[in-house]
Amino acid sequence: MLTAKMGLLVLALYAGNSMASTVEYCPKVSAISHLDGQYSASTVSGQGEWFGAAQGPDAGVLVKFHSALFFPDNNSETGTLNKCTYQTAEGKHIALHYRPEVTPDVRVQLKRTENWVQKSGPFGITYYECDSPIELACAFVEARP
Repeated sequence: MLTAKMGLLVLALYAGNSMASTVEYCPKVSAISHLDGQYSASTVSGQGEWFGAAQGPDAGVLVKFHSALFFPDNNSETGTLNKCTYQTAEGKHIALHYRPEVTPDVRVQLKRTENWVQKSGPFGITYYECDSPIELACAFVEARP
C-alpha cells in the first residue's frame, strides 16, 4: 500500500513538473506592437517579451511570419531560439528575439518538432528552421536547469 502511494506521489510530482512549462511560440503578427521602428510582443507565460528593432528608418507594419531559427547546444535537445523573423509590407525583414533582457540567453527545447527542419550552415553549424505558415507551429518550452 505504501509503495503504491509513493508511486502515485512520484507520478503526480513528475506530471506537475512537466505541465509547469508553458509552451511558447513565435508571436502572431496581430499580437506584435509597432512604434517608431520598435516591435514587441508579450510571451505566452507573461514572464517576458519578444523584442526587435528596425535597422535604419522605420520598416513599417509587419504583414506575415517568415521563419524561426533554433541553435542546439552540443549533443543536446536544448539550445537557444535565435529569432523569429517577420516581413513588412515593404518587403523588409524584422527579427524578434525571445526575452532579450535575460543574460545568458534562455535555454529552450523545441516542441511540435515536425515543424522544425534540421539544416547545416557555414562551417558545419547545425541549426533548425521553422517556416510553417500555420500560427503557433514554431513552438518551444523553456528548458529546466
